[in-house]
Amino acid sequence: MIPPQIQQSELIILVLAVALLPLMVRAYRGIDLPGKRWLAAMVAATLVAYVATIAEGFVLPEALNVLEHASFAVAGVCLARVAFELSRYRIGKGGL
Repeated sequence: MIPPQIQQSELIILVLAVALLPLMVRAYRGIDLPGKRWLAAMVAATLVAYVATIAEGFVLPEALNVLEHASFAVAGVCLARVAFELSRYRIGKGGL
């Protein structure tokens, strides 16, 4: 039974993210794009946020809530950096 502090949807999202992680790692290794490291940082920050979301139902709810939202903010900044790097990437230099 799921504790009342945890929503089913949050748990499902975490399970899916962890289950899909090997596929994301494999795809990451196969791509060659500028900003690739920022993309990995975005995925890592998102996973941290998902774990913090579930963990806050058990311990340190205030601190883990802050960590969750900070992690999502970091993920957003990393995604913006990926978009910036890709916008500077010239099709004539190798294309997308």
